[in-house]
Amino acid sequence: LAAVILNEKISECVLLDISAGGARIGIDNLPAVMPPRFTLLLTRNGAVRRACKVAWRSGSTLGVQCLGPPSDAKTH
Repeated sequence: LAAVILNEKISECVLLDISAGGARIGIDNLPAVMPPRFTLLLTRNGAVRRACKVAWRSGSTLGVQCLGPPSDAKTH
């Protein structure tokens, strides 16, 4: 499991696929309107995260583009 931060709330998601440049994630109760950018938490404690934007959407699945390398939560 992974998680996303949407509108300052953490929502669990399923990491379906990941590469250096993006990911495919599944989110239950996906909001009708997604923020243009959001944070993808890659570890359960949120220590490793990626800034992302939505590349495509199909139902409750999102394709996201990563906007830089993974960052450590301690640097935020």
